[in-house]
Amino acid sequence: MILRLAAGDLRERVRRPSYAMTLLASAGLAYLAVPAADGHWTVVDAGGFRGVYDMAYVGAVVALAGALWLALGGFYVVRGSVERDRRTGVGRVLATAPLRGPAYLAGKYLSNVAVLVSMAAVLVGVAVVMWWARGEDAAADPAGLLLPFLLITLPVMAAVAAAALVFDTVPGLRGGFGNLVWIPVWGAFVFLGNSGGSSFSGIGTRAFASAFGEGAERTDVEVGEFSLGFTYVDDPLTPLPWAGLDLGGGFLADRAALVAGAVAAVALCGVWFRMARTDATGAGAAGAVGGRLLGGRLRAADPAALLPAPRTLVGAEFRILVSGVSAWWWLGAGGLLLVGLVLPPEAGRTALLPVAWIWPALVWSRIGTSAIASGVEGLVESYPRPVARLLAGWAAGAALSALVGAGPLLRAAAAGDTAAVAAWCAGAAFVPALALLLGTLGRTPMLFQVLYPILWYMAVNAIDAADYMGMHTPDPASSAVTAGAAAVLLSGAVAVDRVRRARA
Repeated sequence: MILRLAAGDLRERVRRPSYAMTLLASAGLAYLAVPAADGHWTVVDAGGFRGVYDMAYVGAVVALAGALWLALGGFYVVRGSVERDRRTGVGRVLATAPLRGPAYLAGKYLSNVAVLVSMAAVLVGVAVVMWWARGEDAAADPAGLLLPFLLITLPVMAAVAAAALVFDTVPGLRGGFGNLVWIPVWGAFVFLGNSGGSSFSGIGTRAFASAFGEGAERTDVEVGEFSLGFTYVDDPLTPLPWAGLDLGGGFLADRAALVAGAVAAVALCGVWFRMARTDATGAGAAGAVGGRLLGGRLRAADPAALLPAPRTLVGAEFRILVSGVSAWWWLGAGGLLLVGLVLPPEAGRTALLPVAWIWPALVWSRIGTSAIASGVEGLVESYPRPVARLLAGWAAGAALSALVGAGPLLRAAAAGDTAAVAAWCAGAAFVPALALLLGTLGRTPMLFQVLYPILWYMAVNAIDAADYMGMHTPDPASSAVTAGAAAVLLSGAVAVDRVRRARA
């Protein structure tokens, strides 16, 4: 029964566009992990060096890049199945079958693992192709190729599959908030384990990087800081003998502990799920969680109901956008506004504005998807001016940008900082335009909930190309580019909507 459940779930998931998109992105990242000899874009940089392209090194670098990406993108592919069963009523049907909660979750976990392993298997094929195309050592080494996938990629996939199941069964993490939370969790999992003093090896970067030390000693060169991530290097990387994965220092025990921890997390979810199924309300559907274990949630009145009746299309879209947002959220937004009014302009731009423009991320993600989520898309589609409705949704999102980020704007305007004001205006237009395009294209808020925090994280970390807020060095040219990007995104949303209507 468990295997049949897992197999059926696997067949359903691999048919989704998100599976193909994630797989394509994984293959692209694997391609970049093995750059041409004169290439400048790379994923793995050992202080200006790389390994000689033999089969073992190519397999290791593709396995490492695959673990890096699938820990993020793969999580969003496999999560949500428990909630989907609850929403579609499948969970209630399964609750009447001779299938207990732990067995149900075991099937879900196996299907999560199977989906991620299938992606890793494709990466093995990509590694073979990259070795054939760019290999510098023709000696075949199948064992050396597969070993990194077994020790780096697969344990990470087991942990990610378990994490997705935990997020699917813990109250408060099943929805969009969980999508946002996973970004910093993923960052901690991937990067904190790379520090030399950490007892946890993360995705296995240290076992990969430390092997360069032996090659450096033999060739009498000094290897600089190791970096993992999509980067541009001024000079092509220099080949260096690579000694293979460093399996000492407790690395194998660390991998085994990672898999064991994943299984333990699934078992814990099974205990929780079994207790939830005995809820007195009869909510035996998959994913239902009894409130008695966590206590009753605060049920505040909807502050959107206090807004005056809208007299314009933009006003109506704004009211729809913020409908159901809790009073706690509004209190937080009000606090950000007040703090922004008293902070110095520089601190408001560099410290407060990023917080203010991550706060409404879940609300922005409703742009272009609220009618679908509420089941009134057919009614909304009858509106005679679809372009005006789309632009009104964008304008409502821009108004929300202005509302939560008004403090830094007013302080910059009072200080006469026109560059900061221009950057703020461009950013306020860009974010809802991005939300509108992603919502219209994907017809789900998840795309924005996943991609926007990544863009925000890049901006906060001073990546100039991603600084849509102008938080580091406001520049009129950059603001013009951001405003132009917003216009392109809006045009793209309109085009996508027209194509969809033409096909309907």
